Amino acid sequence: MRPLLPILGLTFLACANPFATPEPDPVPVDEVVEEPPPPPAPVNPVTPVKDRMVTLATQIDGGSRKTWVHHPSRMFKGKPPLVVMLHGGREADPALFAKKVDHWFDHGVAFAFPSARDTAQRAKGKTKGKADKDDGKAKGKARRDEDEDDLAWKEENDAEYIEDVVRQLVDAESVDPKRVYVVGMGSGGELTWKLACESTLFAGFGIVSGGFSRDEAATCPMPGMPARLVVFQATGDPWLLWSGDETWTAVTEGLGMFGRRLDCAMDAPIDIVRRDLDPEDGTVVTERNWNCPDGALRLYQLDGDRRGWPIRSGGEKTSVPRDIDTMDELGSFFGFLPPK
Repeated sequence: MRPLLPILGLTFLACANPFATPEPDPVPVDEVVEEPPPPPAPVNPVTPVKDRMVTLATQIDGGSRKTWVHHPSRMFKGKPPLVVMLHGGREADPALFAKKVDHWFDHGVAFAFPSARDTAQRAKGKTKGKADKDDGKAKGKARRDEDEDDLAWKEENDAEYIEDVVRQLVDAESVDPKRVYVVGMGSGGELTWKLACESTLFAGFGIVSGGFSRDEAATCPMPGMPARLVVFQATGDPWLLWSGDETWTAVTEGLGMFGRRLDCAMDAPIDIVRRDLDPEDGTVVTERNWNCPDGALRLYQLDGDRRGWPIRSGGEKTSVPRDIDTMDELGSFFGFLPPK
């Protein structure tokens, strides 16, 4: 036994060595932090967005208006769905709005970006002034009145123009007429509410930070229902009050009108609090759904004061919510396949 004593002694020291590096304690399963999904990347960041689109001219009321159109690659068989995108505010160039969704280009979806009538005037600086002096103190209607001169979609024939664009693309047999959707932000969202009230061409409507006017709500026949309608709205939006005012309906009031038309169970919403993927954006997102026999109704309640188009940007410190990507959520709601 004596020759074995040194070996046993060394073995004991190796097991009891206080200077050895300890093994880390296993992390409980419920405390493992899941990495957020990577933000979407442009399909071809080298090629400018404009170069991935063609222009479509629409004759209306003796004049011509231009639409930027992106068709998916020919690898997709059949007619693709069409999403009409309506920019808002002072975004004079619809091609700039296209940059918000170009990560969806060439994924089996066609896009149309119509130009508002006053684009040329705003581009030349003829309507600058009031909004540029905004000090951030104005709220609701007061702030809206300051920006009124700079808003897009101010023409009487705007809704007719959008419908003409859709008919042109449908007549060209380049899109599926049963899967045409319209999405608007800001003043483009206001026009989307109007189309939801009056048009029969769309299978779905998406509104991002866009007001539903009480005048429009008072005479809203909804001939295009049943359809799918979704709203993205910040509770602390300083420009469009969540609770509404004398000009604009409250967010839940407008949704309630369409919910009743769709026979949704409005008193039994289903809430899903989404993961706070970017705590620094100051926003928490709650997805609210209602059971509807026909069509569908959804609200993305953005708790916070960040107004704009939510997007999972590539780490940029933008002023918009960054916990969700608007186009990805629209794709899920409208029934598209998400990009891979």
